[in-house]
Order: sequence, then C-alpha cells, then structure tokens
Amino acid sequence: MNSDGGHEIARGVVSDDGIIHIELSKDPVSYHIVRCLADGITSEQSRSLAISSCWLVCMCTDVIRGRQTTARLQRRVTGECLQRLETLAQLMQDHVRSHRGPEDRLRFLPVVPHKLIGMFVSATTLELSAYLTIGRTQRWANLVLRRIGGRWMCTVADIG
Repeated sequence: MNSDGGHEIARGVVSDDGIIHIELSKDPVSYHIVRCLADGITSEQSRSLAISSCWLVCMCTDVIRGRQTTARLQRRVTGECLQRLETLAQLMQDHVRSHRGPEDRLRFLPVVPHKLIGMFVSATTLELSAYLTIGRTQRWANLVLRRIGGRWMCTVADIG
C-alpha cells in the first residue's frame, strides 16, 4: 500500500479497491480503479468518482428505459452525451411500442450495479466499465469521465 491508500501493482502503477453500499442491493458494489498516468489523483478522489459513476450508470440506464428524464443529469453529463441518451431513449421507446414481449418487464425493475472497473488514462480522464443487472438480465455499461474546468463530467455513456 502506498502513502495515499492505493495499492501499488506492477511497475509502480497504483490501484484503488473498495466497496460502495447502495440502497438497491443488500450486496455492496465493489470497485477497482487503476491510476495510470494520473499524477495527483488520490484514493479519496478515486472513491468519490466510483460513487458518482455508480449513480450515473443507474441514472443513464433509467433515462434510456424511459424511467427518468435527462434533467437530473444536466450538471454531470455533457450536452452531447445528454443528446445521445435522449436519442437512444426515443429509439428504445419506439422499439418497445412495436415489439411487445417478455423483456417489457425490464423497464420496471431496478438497475442494480455490482462491480465497477476503471482506469485513469490521464489526470483528467477516467474510463470505467460497470457490471449491472436489471432483474435477471445482465448488462455492461461504459462511462468516460473528464475533468472539464473544475468538475468531472460524463462525456460518454454507453449502456449495453
């Protein structure tokens, strides 16, 4: 363990591991974030961004499923990313209307994140994958967070 709480792995690369407790699950969400080329990033910042990412992935998924609007995301997601989420949400709603099936119930079940795996590719960019479930359906989501000005903003939200 190094001086700021991170774990040193091969060749001085530092990683942060921890758990986040959330309301939607009795099991905590684990995270593993590697700090490659991220001078100045601390374990506390990694944890804070893991918590934010956990919230973001759930909210973005709910926007796509038509359960939320993008209004709650406006301070944390760039305009271009919001526009993509709105477009995907509209496409998904059109698809659900024309293709009724058993997966319709997935719209009403909660999104439950289980694991976050990320890497700081620079001091201003965190790329992160999240494993989540909706009922028994498993999904992966990818987020890119960038520090823009003094805030970390989501620039990419790819929910699979």
